[in-house]
Amino acid sequence: MDIIQIIQRLPSWDFSALLPKDITLTIYCILPPLVFLVEAGWNVIVALMPSAERPRSTYLKIKFLFEKTAGFAMSGLGLKLISSAMED
Repeated sequence: MDIIQIIQRLPSWDFSALLPKDITLTIYCILPPLVFLVEAGWNVIVALMPSAERPRSTYLKIKFLFEKTAGFAMSGLGLKLISSAMED
């Protein structure tokens, strides 16, 4: 199985599933900088938010809930992985 077949079997749950099959040169030129700007903007927002007093204090108040929810989700995914391994 080559890399193309592996990629084709992956679930298409990202934005690339919305792209047309025949991509023009314009899309190839515009899309990467646009994706970079969106990702960089999001990372800047995420980096700056903890430096502001109000978002930081709010986060510290509900941090316990976030950590417990993430732990519960990871435990569930781990159990699912174990059960699917036992089926094979």
